[in-house]
Amino acid sequence: MFSSVMCLYTSIGDALAAPRVFKSKDILLGTNLTNLYSLLSLPSAAAKTAQTAAAETVVVIAAAAGRAAAGIAAAGIAAAIAAPAAAIAASAADTQHQQQQHKQQQQHQQQQQQHNQQQQHQQQQQQQQQHKQHQQHQQQHKQHQQHQQQQQQQHHQQQQQQQHKQQQQQQQQQQHKQQQQQQQQFTWEGSGPAAPPVVCLVWIRFYYCC
Repeated sequence: MFSSVMCLYTSIGDALAAPRVFKSKDILLGTNLTNLYSLLSLPSAAAKTAQTAAAETVVVIAAAAGRAAAGIAAAGIAAAIAAPAAAIAASAADTQHQQQQHKQQQQHQQQQQQHNQQQQHQQQQQQQQQHKQHQQHQQQHKQHQQHQQQQQQQHHQQQQQQQHKQQQQQQQQQQHKQQQQQQQQFTWEGSGPAAPPVVCLVWIRFYYCC
């Protein structure tokens, strides 16, 4: 009787310890239960006592087995729930990490674009300044050329004026010399009583003609 109960207890313990191979031990457990049932069906008083003890043992073992099975089932359910939850958490963490990396890449690209735009703007400003300086230099050069031309023209005009004055002075001097020569000739030629009227006529004619 005691050996049968111990075999039953061992069979139930093995089945609970290894739930994956529980089916392979069904035969042994069934045999032990059959032996226990045959012991419980004995008509003697000793057998009844043994039956009562065996029944109590079976109840205790069954309760323990139920609690163990419930614990194993709960643990399995918890594990089954925890595994997808862990996978979901890991996936969410990976997704957040990827999103952060993507945001960092976008920020880096935006910074590079801003830096490139600033460089382009600076280059454009430099080119505009250089172009303005070049234009100013050209204008200054043109103004200098115009000033030189004006000075040359003024100098040329002054030279022409001086030449014209010199020519006028020369002409006046020549005319004055000619007048003096003519006067001398008239005075030399004029002799006798008719000389003064002739000289006066010549003088009047020369004065009005010149």
